[in-house]
Amino acid sequence: MKSRLALNVLLAALGIVGCGTANYRDASSDSKYEGLVGQTIKLQDEFMVQGVTLPGSAPHTVDQYDITPKPGFSNRYVPLRKPLPAGTELRILKVEECTNCFGFSDIQLLVAPPESQYADHKVFLLPDFGETPLLVEEGGRAVFRSPLVQVLPK
Repeated sequence: MKSRLALNVLLAALGIVGCGTANYRDASSDSKYEGLVGQTIKLQDEFMVQGVTLPGSAPHTVDQYDITPKPGFSNRYVPLRKPLPAGTELRILKVEECTNCFGFSDIQLLVAPPESQYADHKVFLLPDFGETPLLVEEGGRAVFRSPLVQVLPK
């Protein structure tokens, strides 16, 4: 009985932590990610742009844009969803790593806005979203290895 109670308390605590705000640190200079900064990738398929409302903001406010492979995501914190066409180029500006994310993507890539309509907020590419991750680890470094993106020469 005690072990069942302990398990329930642990699961409840993890649930509370998982519902909090994600905190990120700049990981651009980490040896694993430093090669990503400055790269430009070209989307080989249509992606989705989601305008996201962050905790504490007024409902239906867009605070940042998240780019993901299709089908993307939708919930009450996503007041905007638009397709981003194949052929769009994204330049990686910064790598941010989540410091309190458990069980889901732990990095996001800050990119230059792909179109002027997205220049009003930060734009992130979520490389671990969906069934086909955009990044893999090779020799201790994160590299793009996905049929969904092409790395362009610097």
